[in-house]
Amino acid sequence: MAKRLDRAERARREREIAARAGTVGKAAPPVPGGSGPKVVPGKPKAAPARIARIGVGAELAERVAWSILAALAALVGAGIALALGGSIVPALCPDDDGTCGLGWMVLIGMGGYLLALLPACAIGGLGIWFWVAYLAGYAPLMLLAAIGDWWWWAALVLLAPLAAIASAPLGRDRLPATQRWGLLALAAAGLVVVTWWFGFAR
Repeated sequence: MAKRLDRAERARREREIAARAGTVGKAAPPVPGGSGPKVVPGKPKAAPARIARIGVGAELAERVAWSILAALAALVGAGIALALGGSIVPALCPDDDGTCGLGWMVLIGMGGYLLALLPACAIGGLGIWFWVAYLAGYAPLMLLAAIGDWWWWAALVLLAPLAAIASAPLGRDRLPATQRWGLLALAAAGLVVVTWWFGFAR
């Protein structure tokens, strides 16, 4: 009789273990009246939304780092522009005393640098407004063109981080309209002054 009870007890435990194993990995049934999302069979679960946003300080630091890398990449484009410009400057200055060719090479180098910075704005997601802000600060440097002075190069080095900060959305999804129009107005004014200075003032 005791053996028969041991066998029945053992069979009951085996059925309990099998029942528990069958429920492993299955979703719990929805609680009536609960506020949780309903699970639709065959429909993939949605990815959890990103709750925490990057801080403003971390965003600015990241943009500054990427802006320096973009400026270094633009230097490569300026070097290519100078290499191409060396072949056309003799045709532009046939009777050159040294000043005409140097002036054209400086202009080609600075223009090539600015144009090469345009595709480099894709580095790190800087965006087109970084280039607009850079143009607004680069225009005075083009007018001065004091490439022989140390302060000119120091201003050029600092221009990329300043443009990155000036074009930062500061925690927003996009740049505010007032900030965009302000950068665009400064860049357009600088471009007009540079065009007038090199095209008509001399």
